[in-house]
Amino acid sequence: MAENGALVPPDPHHASSAGQSALRFALDRQRDRALGMTIVAATAFLAKLAGLADFDLLQAAVLLALGYLSVLLLVYGYRRAWRRGQPFGQTPWWLVVDVLLATGVVYLTGGISSLWIVWYIACVGRAALISGLGLASVVAGGSTVAYLALLMAMGQVHTFDRALVAVVQMLIVLGASTILLMGTAKLRESRQIIRGLHEEEKRKVEELSRVTQDLESVRRMLQNLTLTDSLTGLRNRRYFREMATAESDRFARWGTADRRSRGPAAAGGLLLVDLDRFEKVNEIHGRPTGDLVLKHVARTLRQCLRDDDTLIRWGGDEFLILVPPADAERVAERVAEAIRDHPFYLEGGAPLSLTCSVGRSGFDGQRREGGDAWEQAVQAAEAALAGAAVSTAA
Repeated sequence: MAENGALVPPDPHHASSAGQSALRFALDRQRDRALGMTIVAATAFLAKLAGLADFDLLQAAVLLALGYLSVLLLVYGYRRAWRRGQPFGQTPWWLVVDVLLATGVVYLTGGISSLWIVWYIACVGRAALISGLGLASVVAGGSTVAYLALLMAMGQVHTFDRALVAVVQMLIVLGASTILLMGTAKLRESRQIIRGLHEEEKRKVEELSRVTQDLESVRRMLQNLTLTDSLTGLRNRRYFREMATAESDRFARWGTADRRSRGPAAAGGLLLVDLDRFEKVNEIHGRPTGDLVLKHVARTLRQCLRDDDTLIRWGGDEFLILVPPADAERVAERVAEAIRDHPFYLEGGAPLSLTCSVGRSGFDGQRREGGDAWEQAVQAAEAALAGAAVSTAA
């Protein structure tokens, strides 16, 4: 029967699966931010090498460092809140940081002529994925204001033509953002549904796994009960029959009955042990005392046998022992001596001497007419036991 694992108290940091999911989601967003910053920096550097852009590398490095710093601070804050069990959400202020970073990149790469105006669209899309259309609209408006304010500060909208170009660019950004928002809303809804289905599937699988383990434990427990003698805790006659059937089938398939076999003619030895005059114990001392004597004998037999030997309560005061054929005679003598040398002590402390008779036989696993080797071995052991009992009585 399977043993239960030790109970481990739950870790308060990991108690809530919902909290873990929220933390994982938050950390994934910051990872995406860091990846986006890296892509922007690498692309801008390549553009500079190709002569397509001209900007100060030191200023660009400072801007990139500030972006990475915002990521690290947020990761630290999220983990700290999670360890303390405090609620935390997708705080929108880091979207403001992204808009400012995008504005800084636009400033470094030429202002109105910069291609990095598309980063504003990324900010709007991320806001829509996280919090919905409301926050995305705010980010879109803030991006427009930040962009126009930058161009005015750089003196690039002092003429009507320049202002018109800037307005057209922002209309393109807002138009693209609108299209993005329409698709993002559906994408966000789909992601939430999929995430919910994944969580539900995970819970169902875990629950099914627990139920399967419980059923397997119950099955093994019931199987163990049906194969175990309730009084002595030894294996019973049903266990022997199942084992004998399995060994006979194995011999029929592979030509050998048991790995402990030490020769082709004998696959094992069988000892049938019977307590002498046990019925007198029940008559004189009562059946409860007789049950205690049987438990005592079972313990004594366990102690004088090896782990590889099989001990079975055959019924009443009879015990069946399966041993390697070469050891059968020696084990029979050891069993008789152990029972004789270990008397049972009654309640008053008086010793109750015990003796036994042992019948021996062997089996080779081959099927024969009138029954297989196991049945014939048991019959032979019973006949030998009857002879030993007559000899003892005489």
